Amino acid sequence: MENVQTAVVEELQQVAELRGLSLPSVSPRQHLIDDLGLKSLDLAHLVAALERRLRVDPFIKHVPITQIRTLGDLCAAYTCALAEQE
Repeated sequence: MENVQTAVVEELQQVAELRGLSLPSVSPRQHLIDDLGLKSLDLAHLVAALERRLRVDPFIKHVPITQIRTLGDLCAAYTCALAEQE
């Protein structure tokens, strides 16, 4: 199983790069919108990229996407969904 945090951070950096945002370092406590400067469309792109990469959609059964506020929330949602697949 791929490391979820690594996948989330790498995909986040890709989305940020496309937007011209600089993310020198990130932490699980950072808010995706308030701290990292993402827009809702950026989050949609990030989630789509993660679903393709990790082959799971945690928002179907595990957690409403509206509860995702921080990088840690996003990692936890994918971790939970992947654990259920095993």
